[in-house]
Amino acid sequence: MSKTIWKFTMDIDDKVTITMPKNAEILSVQVQQGGPVMWAIVNPEEEKVERHFEMFGTGHQIPEDGINRKYISTIQVTPNIVLPPLCFHVFERFERID
Repeated sequence: MSKTIWKFTMDIDDKVTITMPKNAEILSVQVQQGGPVMWAIVNPEEEKVERHFEMFGTGHQIPEDGINRKYISTIQVTPNIVLPPLCFHVFERFERID
């Protein structure tokens, strides 16, 4: 069983679902070529599962709704040279996103 690092592109959105091999270990989320990208150590032979993530902007409320969330990373996205960077905080959500 061999592991490798895979890259997953993400949309900038409140809720994001990514299909990846089961038990993937998330390493980081950073901005690459203007958009968020997640890297994870995966076993490519594992079955694929959906994992759910949320992005909260600085100053935005994180709901106290009983949902189990784990902080992953903070990213800064510059929409263009005129606007200041937008800062998002990425969390994994352990309940299904509807």
